[in-house]
Amino acid sequence: MKLIFIDVETTGIECPETGLIQLAGIVEIDGEEKQRFDFRNRPFPEDEIAEEALAVNGITEEQLNKFAVLVHRLSVVFLLAANSVIQSNLCHASPIS
Repeated sequence: MKLIFIDVETTGIECPETGLIQLAGIVEIDGEEKQRFDFRNRPFPEDEIAEEALAVNGITEEQLNKFAVLVHRLSVVFLLAANSVIQSNLCHASPIS
């Protein structure tokens, strides 16, 4: 079985006003961990940022502003997951008769 576990951290609890600041996860195939990822994200300028959320995540607004924009990184997450799935399928593929 192929699974991807995802965890996110945001700039607060009110949606959709808050932004995504971290996307992390694990790709697991047949109970074996294949890949981990952990991306930090700079939220959009219009996103509200609660000081409490930054404290929970252990970051400052100055650090947050240095993060890359996640939109460019999402493709990497999906490529990591897809690559693990493809490799697993190739390993378990039956020969063609």
